Amino acid sequence: MDGRILPRDLSTHALDKMKWTPVVKVNVPDHITSPQMCEVNKIHQILQAVSVKKLGESLWLVDMGKVQTGWFEMQMPILPAGHEVIMEYSDNLTKDGEFDKQGESDIYISGGKQGEYFRNKFNHHAFRYVRISNLPQKPETGAMKSLQIYGDYKQTATFECSDADLNAIHQMIQYTMKCLTFSGYMVDCPHLERTRRSSDLPLLLKTGYKHGETPCVKEEVCRMLVLIRVPVAAVRIGADSLYRLPGERMSTIMIPA
Repeated sequence: MDGRILPRDLSTHALDKMKWTPVVKVNVPDHITSPQMCEVNKIHQILQAVSVKKLGESLWLVDMGKVQTGWFEMQMPILPAGHEVIMEYSDNLTKDGEFDKQGESDIYISGGKQGEYFRNKFNHHAFRYVRISNLPQKPETGAMKSLQIYGDYKQTATFECSDADLNAIHQMIQYTMKCLTFSGYMVDCPHLERTRRSSDLPLLLKTGYKHGETPCVKEEVCRMLVLIRVPVAAVRIGADSLYRLPGERMSTIMIPA
Protein backbone atom coordinates (compact mmCIF):
# COMPACT_ATOMS: atom_id res chain seq x y z
CA MET A 1 0.00 0.00 0.00
CA ASP A 2 1.35 3.40 -1.03
CA GLY A 3 0.67 6.24 1.41
CA ARG A 4 2.06 8.79 -1.05
CA ILE A 5 -1.01 8.62 -3.28
CA LEU A 6 -3.56 9.20 -0.53
CA PRO A 7 -5.21 12.65 -0.64
CA ARG A 8 -5.03 14.82 2.46
CA ASP A 9 -8.80 15.27 2.22
CA LEU A 10 -11.61 14.92 -0.34
CA SER A 11 -11.80 18.58 -1.26
CA THR A 12 -11.78 19.63 -4.92
CA HIS A 13 -8.41 21.33 -4.44
CA ALA A 14 -6.79 18.16 -3.07
CA LEU A 15 -8.35 15.83 -5.64
CA ASP A 16 -7.35 18.06 -8.56
CA LYS A 17 -3.69 17.65 -7.56
CA MET A 18 -3.88 13.88 -7.92
CA LYS A 19 -2.98 11.95 -11.04
CA TRP A 20 -6.07 10.46 -12.68
CA THR A 21 -6.19 7.88 -15.47
CA PRO A 22 -9.00 7.82 -18.07
CA VAL A 23 -11.97 5.56 -17.52
CA VAL A 24 -11.72 2.27 -19.41
CA LYS A 25 -14.84 0.64 -20.79
CA VAL A 26 -14.76 -3.14 -20.57
CA ASN A 27 -16.97 -5.77 -22.17
CA VAL A 28 -18.60 -7.88 -19.48
CA PRO A 29 -19.56 -11.39 -20.67
CA ASP A 30 -23.02 -12.76 -19.98
CA HIS A 31 -23.27 -14.11 -16.47
CA ILE A 32 -25.71 -14.83 -13.68
CA THR A 33 -26.02 -12.06 -11.11
CA SER A 34 -26.92 -13.49 -7.72
CA PRO A 35 -27.01 -12.04 -4.19
CA GLN A 36 -24.93 -13.59 -1.44
CA MET A 37 -27.54 -15.17 0.80
CA CYS A 38 -25.62 -15.20 4.06
CA GLU A 39 -24.50 -12.91 6.85
CA VAL A 40 -21.96 -10.19 6.10
CA ASN A 41 -18.47 -10.04 7.58
CA LYS A 42 -18.03 -8.09 10.81
CA ILE A 43 -15.22 -7.08 13.15
CA HIS A 44 -15.96 -9.11 16.29
CA GLN A 45 -12.89 -8.62 18.46
CA ILE A 46 -10.04 -6.11 18.63
CA LEU A 47 -6.78 -7.05 20.33
CA GLN A 48 -3.95 -4.76 21.38
CA ALA A 49 -0.35 -5.91 20.90
CA VAL A 50 1.02 -7.42 24.12
CA SER A 51 4.76 -7.25 23.42
CA VAL A 52 7.43 -6.04 20.99
CA LYS A 53 10.83 -7.76 20.78
CA LYS A 54 13.85 -6.44 18.91
CA LEU A 55 15.27 -9.06 16.54
CA GLY A 56 17.92 -6.93 14.85
CA GLU A 57 18.57 -3.56 13.26
CA SER A 58 15.14 -2.06 12.39
CA LEU A 59 13.63 -5.56 12.85
CA TRP A 60 10.84 -6.23 15.38
CA LEU A 61 8.65 -9.15 16.46
CA VAL A 62 5.15 -8.18 17.60
CA ASP A 63 3.01 -10.59 19.64
CA MET A 64 -0.74 -9.95 19.49
CA GLY A 65 -1.37 -12.50 22.27
CA LYS A 66 -3.84 -14.68 20.34
CA VAL A 67 -4.31 -16.11 16.86
CA GLN A 68 -6.93 -14.33 14.77
CA THR A 69 -8.09 -14.21 11.17
CA GLY A 70 -8.50 -10.62 10.08
CA TRP A 71 -6.63 -7.32 9.72
CA PHE A 72 -3.50 -5.87 11.28
CA GLU A 73 -3.60 -2.15 12.06
CA MET A 74 -0.65 0.06 12.91
CA GLN A 75 -0.21 3.78 13.54
CA MET A 76 2.90 4.72 11.59
CA PRO A 77 5.62 7.00 12.93
CA ILE A 78 6.73 9.89 10.73
CA LEU A 79 8.99 8.39 8.06
CA PRO A 80 10.55 9.84 4.90
CA ALA A 81 8.24 9.75 1.88
CA GLY A 82 8.84 6.54 -0.05
CA HIS A 83 10.23 4.62 2.94
CA GLU A 84 9.02 0.98 2.83
CA VAL A 85 7.97 -0.96 5.92
CA ILE A 86 7.47 -4.72 5.54
CA MET A 87 5.07 -6.69 7.74
CA GLU A 88 5.14 -10.51 7.71
CA TYR A 89 2.52 -12.64 9.45
CA SER A 90 2.59 -16.01 11.21
CA ASP A 91 0.51 -17.92 13.72
CA ASN A 92 3.48 -19.89 15.05
CA LEU A 93 7.01 -19.69 16.41
CA THR A 94 9.52 -22.50 15.90
CA LYS A 95 10.82 -24.64 18.78
CA ASP A 96 13.73 -22.21 19.01
CA GLY A 97 11.35 -19.25 19.30
CA GLU A 98 12.08 -18.07 15.77
CA PHE A 99 9.49 -16.50 13.47
CA ASP A 100 7.91 -19.28 11.37
CA LYS A 101 7.45 -17.86 7.87
CA GLN A 102 4.16 -18.81 6.20
CA GLY A 103 4.32 -16.61 3.10
CA GLU A 104 2.00 -13.78 4.17
CA SER A 105 3.18 -10.17 4.06
CA ASP A 106 2.24 -6.55 3.42
CA ILE A 107 4.38 -3.60 2.34
CA TYR A 108 3.52 -0.05 3.36
CA ILE A 109 5.15 2.92 1.58
CA SER A 110 5.21 6.03 3.72
CA GLY A 111 3.70 9.24 2.46
CA GLY A 112 5.99 11.27 4.74
CA LYS A 113 3.06 12.77 6.66
CA GLN A 114 2.06 12.77 10.30
CA GLY A 115 -0.89 10.64 11.40
CA GLU A 116 -0.54 7.85 8.84
CA TYR A 117 -1.77 4.39 9.76
CA PHE A 118 -1.79 1.07 7.99
CA ARG A 119 -4.73 -1.32 7.61
CA ASN A 120 -4.91 -3.50 4.50
CA LYS A 121 -8.65 -3.76 3.83
CA PHE A 122 -8.03 -5.61 0.56
CA ASN A 123 -6.71 -8.76 2.20
CA HIS A 124 -6.73 -10.61 5.50
CA HIS A 125 -4.30 -12.84 7.36
CA ALA A 126 -4.34 -15.64 9.92
CA PHE A 127 -1.75 -14.61 12.49
CA ARG A 128 -0.63 -13.98 16.03
CA TYR A 129 2.89 -12.72 15.32
CA VAL A 130 3.95 -9.87 13.03
CA ARG A 131 7.58 -9.43 12.00
CA ILE A 132 8.16 -5.80 11.04
CA SER A 133 11.30 -4.95 9.12
CA ASN A 134 12.88 -1.67 7.95
CA LEU A 135 11.26 0.26 10.80
CA PRO A 136 13.96 2.45 12.44
CA GLN A 137 12.20 2.99 15.78
CA LYS A 138 10.53 0.53 18.14
CA PRO A 139 6.75 0.48 17.63
CA GLU A 140 4.59 1.04 20.69
CA THR A 141 2.21 -1.77 21.69
CA GLY A 142 -0.61 0.76 21.91
CA ALA A 143 -0.10 1.69 18.25
CA MET A 144 -0.90 -1.80 16.92
CA LYS A 145 -4.16 -3.75 16.80
CA SER A 146 -5.45 -7.06 15.50
CA LEU A 147 -9.04 -7.06 14.23
CA GLN A 148 -10.78 -10.43 14.12
CA ILE A 149 -13.22 -10.74 11.21
CA TYR A 150 -15.79 -13.44 10.46
CA GLY A 151 -19.39 -13.69 9.34
CA ASP A 152 -22.00 -12.18 11.63
CA TYR A 153 -23.37 -15.60 12.57
CA LYS A 154 -25.46 -16.14 15.66
CA GLN A 155 -24.30 -18.76 18.12
CA THR A 156 -27.28 -21.02 18.81
CA ALA A 157 -25.60 -23.99 20.49
CA THR A 158 -23.34 -24.40 23.51
CA PHE A 159 -21.61 -27.28 25.25
CA GLU A 160 -20.41 -27.71 28.81
CA CYS A 161 -19.66 -30.75 30.94
CA SER A 162 -17.77 -31.71 34.10
CA ASP A 163 -14.57 -32.51 32.17
CA ALA A 164 -12.38 -29.40 31.85
CA ASP A 165 -10.38 -30.93 28.97
CA LEU A 166 -13.50 -31.62 26.89
CA ASN A 167 -14.74 -28.10 27.55
CA ALA A 168 -11.39 -26.69 26.39
CA ILE A 169 -11.44 -28.86 23.24
CA HIS A 170 -14.96 -27.66 22.39
CA GLN A 171 -14.00 -24.02 22.91
CA MET A 172 -10.93 -24.51 20.70
CA ILE A 173 -12.99 -26.04 17.88
CA GLN A 174 -15.66 -23.36 18.16
CA TYR A 175 -13.04 -20.59 17.97
CA THR A 176 -11.34 -22.32 15.04
CA MET A 177 -14.65 -22.41 13.14
CA LYS A 178 -14.91 -18.65 13.52
CA CYS A 179 -11.39 -18.21 12.13
CA LEU A 180 -12.26 -20.38 9.11
CA THR A 181 -15.68 -18.99 8.16
CA PHE A 182 -16.01 -15.65 6.39
CA SER A 183 -17.37 -14.07 3.19
CA GLY A 184 -20.03 -16.75 2.81
CA TYR A 185 -17.78 -19.78 2.82
CA MET A 186 -15.52 -21.93 4.95
CA VAL A 187 -11.92 -22.91 4.26
CA ASP A 188 -9.48 -25.32 5.87
CA CYS A 189 -6.52 -22.93 5.55
CA PRO A 190 -7.29 -19.22 6.12
CA HIS A 191 -3.63 -18.33 5.50
CA LEU A 192 -3.84 -19.11 1.78
CA GLU A 193 -7.36 -19.90 0.60
CA ARG A 194 -9.67 -17.16 -0.64
CA THR A 195 -12.37 -19.23 -2.34
CA ARG A 196 -14.71 -22.07 -1.52
CA ARG A 197 -14.16 -25.71 -2.45
CA SER A 198 -16.73 -28.48 -2.53
CA SER A 199 -14.35 -30.64 -0.48
CA ASP A 200 -14.87 -28.26 2.46
CA LEU A 201 -18.57 -29.09 2.68
CA PRO A 202 -18.00 -31.92 5.23
CA LEU A 203 -16.64 -29.31 7.64
CA LEU A 204 -19.60 -27.07 6.92
CA LEU A 205 -22.37 -29.62 7.21
CA LYS A 206 -21.11 -31.49 10.25
CA THR A 207 -18.95 -29.31 12.50
CA GLY A 208 -20.65 -26.05 11.59
CA TYR A 209 -24.13 -27.40 12.16
CA LYS A 210 -23.10 -28.86 15.52
CA HIS A 211 -22.39 -25.32 16.66
CA GLY A 212 -25.59 -24.06 15.06
CA GLU A 213 -23.85 -21.08 13.48
CA THR A 214 -23.48 -21.64 9.74
CA PRO A 215 -26.71 -22.84 8.04
CA CYS A 216 -26.77 -19.83 5.69
CA VAL A 217 -23.17 -20.48 4.68
CA LYS A 218 -23.99 -24.07 3.79
CA GLU A 219 -26.93 -22.94 1.67
CA GLU A 220 -24.74 -20.29 -0.01
CA VAL A 221 -22.05 -22.82 -0.94
CA CYS A 222 -24.56 -25.32 -2.33
CA ARG A 223 -26.32 -22.57 -4.30
CA MET A 224 -23.04 -21.35 -5.79
CA LEU A 225 -22.15 -24.89 -6.91
CA VAL A 226 -25.40 -24.94 -8.87
CA LEU A 227 -24.91 -21.43 -10.30
CA ILE A 228 -21.45 -22.20 -11.64
CA ARG A 229 -22.96 -25.31 -13.26
CA VAL A 230 -20.94 -27.96 -11.48
CA PRO A 231 -22.32 -31.18 -13.05
CA VAL A 232 -22.22 -33.14 -9.81
CA ALA A 233 -20.59 -32.29 -6.50
CA ALA A 234 -20.00 -35.44 -4.51
CA VAL A 235 -19.09 -34.75 -0.93
CA ARG A 236 -18.22 -37.49 1.50
CA ILE A 237 -19.87 -37.08 4.85
CA GLY A 238 -18.70 -39.16 7.80
CA ALA A 239 -19.67 -39.34 11.43
CA ASP A 240 -17.38 -36.41 12.02
CA SER A 241 -15.63 -34.11 9.55
CA LEU A 242 -12.29 -34.17 11.37
CA TYR A 243 -11.82 -37.74 12.60
CA ARG A 244 -12.35 -41.20 11.12
CA LEU A 245 -14.07 -43.66 13.44
CA PRO A 246 -13.89 -47.51 13.30
CA GLY A 247 -16.70 -48.96 11.20
CA GLU A 248 -17.82 -45.53 10.08
CA ARG A 249 -20.13 -45.49 7.08
CA MET A 250 -19.74 -42.99 4.27
CA SER A 251 -22.57 -41.11 2.62
CA THR A 252 -22.68 -38.77 -0.37
CA ILE A 253 -24.47 -35.50 -1.15
CA MET A 254 -25.31 -35.05 -4.83
CA ILE A 255 -25.93 -31.54 -6.15
CA PRO A 256 -27.24 -31.65 -9.73
CA ALA A 257 -26.56 -28.82 -12.19
